[in-house]
Amino acid sequence: MLLLLPLLLSALSALSAAVLVPGPTGPFAVAIKVQPLTDTSRRDPLDPTGRSPHRRLLISAFLPVDTRRGACPAASLPYMTPAVAAWYGTQAAANGLPGHLFGAFEMEACDLDRLPVCGRREGNKGEYPLVLFSPGFGDSRLLYGAMARSLASRGYVVVTVDHPFDAMAVEFPDGSVIRGANISDADPAAVEKVVQVSEATRWPVAVVGHPAYTDSHAPQVRSDDLSFILDQLHNRTIRGPLLGNFPGRLALDKTVVMGHSLGGAAAAAVTRSDARVRGGADLDG
Repeated sequence: MLLLLPLLLSALSALSAAVLVPGPTGPFAVAIKVQPLTDTSRRDPLDPTGRSPHRRLLISAFLPVDTRRGACPAASLPYMTPAVAAWYGTQAAANGLPGHLFGAFEMEACDLDRLPVCGRREGNKGEYPLVLFSPGFGDSRLLYGAMARSLASRGYVVVTVDHPFDAMAVEFPDGSVIRGANISDADPAAVEKVVQVSEATRWPVAVVGHPAYTDSHAPQVRSDDLSFILDQLHNRTIRGPLLGNFPGRLALDKTVVMGHSLGGAAAAAVTRSDARVRGGADLDG
């Protein structure tokens, strides 16, 4: 939330209108694509009910677009989906700010569907390194959109990741929402329910918010998420829809992982465990 604080006060006087997040700082325009992914090899270890047969993830890809052969038409997008904006709105209200504040933000992105044909020619397709980004504990990938777009404008493909049941709200394109399973050891009944589910399903279920989760289990779950996403990006059939109309190539041999706070710990974990990751950056982790 601190990443958007410089905009909050300026937005207070314009709550009836959209508030446009300042543009990126680099020479590239940036397109944004969203794609859900399902890891059928894992049951979801963070679902406190044990009902999720597979681990679902949601990613945003920020794609740099070279506009030297023609400008890319811009489109305004909501900075956050309604459910995510509402959750951050409760945090804003708790700090004396309007509860609907986050729903007012918008961000401009390159509209690849309207990109001039000359900008899509094979000869224009540069190669761009990949940066995976894992958010802080409980946070949505959408909170970091301005940062990801700015980095992408410098010539990187940036993929931000939502970790369901860890993030307080993940809203999928079909409108379904996974709420955070923020269960702590201060709620014995909830913890007992999680233990019962774990025993019944014979599958380890994490108690999100419990110190043992934050200290040990969480980085591993996130590391597994990130490795799975890399698997998908290495699969040409799967990455096709994500990179549709993208006038560039993904340099998968130049992959790094970044993360904020708990995401930084996950970045360190996957950098050690996955040989495809060439380096990592831990932001306050």
